[in-house]
Amino acid sequence: MRYFVPGSDYVVGIDVVPFLLNNCTVQQDLERQCIFIWGQSAEGYVRLKLKAEEEGLVLTGLRGQKFRRVIATGGKLFGPSTERLFLGCTKAQDWELMRRRNNFQELGPILFFLGQQVPDPEARAAYTNIRKMLLDGTRILPDLPHEWHAGRATGLLLETGTIDLEWSRRTLRRMVFHGDKPPEFVLPKAFRCTRQGSVFVYDRFQK
Repeated sequence: MRYFVPGSDYVVGIDVVPFLLNNCTVQQDLERQCIFIWGQSAEGYVRLKLKAEEEGLVLTGLRGQKFRRVIATGGKLFGPSTERLFLGCTKAQDWELMRRRNNFQELGPILFFLGQQVPDPEARAAYTNIRKMLLDGTRILPDLPHEWHAGRATGLLLETGTIDLEWSRRTLRRMVFHGDKPPEFVLPKAFRCTRQGSVFVYDRFQK
């Protein structure tokens, strides 16, 4: 498979898409688990989507010339990422700059997300290690890194449901359990728990 180079001219597989794209651009969308390609053809603006589906690798024309073609067999789907980590980082997510800065506050949420998407042992290990910092059995936020003084985690899976966490100053401020029966979490001695159906909200924690 050839590479698409932003700002260049490239014929997208003569036997697959029989037209020339000028100044084409490529975007990898991790949320949708696909690649978008767009540019100008002789017929006008074209936008394509490349995605691995159950039947194989599928190329779809979204705008301009519309079509759908399986260009390779053996596609594989990964489950959607349900567990998410937010640490309030607002810097541009340029991967090369992130690698140079080597800031765990920036890299943590990306590694946590990718570890659920990529079937690679190292990626899975990164996800598992980060998850244990947030939830280890029934222990909540047992080993937060120093840089993660405030943040939020959502959709952490348990056998009986899921939990969302919010913290500041490396201290738990709010926890929401979604399920019929919450486990016996290790929590401060004093807190408030309110229930609305199958949603349990824990807050007002006191040391």
